[in-house]
Amino acid sequence: MRFFYCLLGVFDIELPSVIALFALLALIVILFVIASKRKTANLDSRAIVYAAISASLSFVLSYVKLDFAYGGSITFASCLPLLLYAYAFGPVRGLLAGLVYGLLQFIQAPYAYHAIQVILDYPLPFMGIFLGGIFRKMDSGEGFKGLYLALACYIFWRLVCHTGSGIYFYNQGWIAQLPFFDSVEASQNLGAFIYSVCYNAFYLIPDGIVAAVALAVLHKSNWLKRILLVMSEK
Repeated sequence: MRFFYCLLGVFDIELPSVIALFALLALIVILFVIASKRKTANLDSRAIVYAAISASLSFVLSYVKLDFAYGGSITFASCLPLLLYAYAFGPVRGLLAGLVYGLLQFIQAPYAYHAIQVILDYPLPFMGIFLGGIFRKMDSGEGFKGLYLALACYIFWRLVCHTGSGIYFYNQGWIAQLPFFDSVEASQNLGAFIYSVCYNAFYLIPDGIVAAVALAVLHKSNWLKRILLVMSEK
């Protein structure tokens, strides 16, 4: 218990915020348990194994990165393993895998000031990986247009979440003055929204481009089809 309160002191988080965060995560888990009872969302051992492998690969790739001062990084296509997992196993399983990966990202680099900020920066944006399962319905035959579209929408969803976190972060007064501006007034005139969008887009767009290039390489070399075929075998 003493260790728990030490963590609160290190990250400067209020106890009600932590309780709210874990209550939300508990609700998400309960919803997944309910959803898993459906035949279409049966979390069998094979799906769990591939989820663990995909999350591990994404986590390892996330260490090959270029970090930015206020959070965020350009990684070596770290979202691809999980995106392919969601594409192969469906949106519900992809949502759960994204949640797990978001928690791993929090362990890797825990920036925690408030429960809302933590949710917007960690579980919620990475849960958008479920889009890979949604857009699979667009593909047929040899085409993977749905997969490319899922990647684009996933990056956009992360931009929305991280922008929301940035706005909340600034409005709470945790940053008195935005970088690259001479005064607080100049920061306020620009607005937290515009700055947050620009800042997050500055690393998310290149991160998405790197992932798209890696996806195109896998596609052209026929490895993409092979990987999805292996993951789809029963």
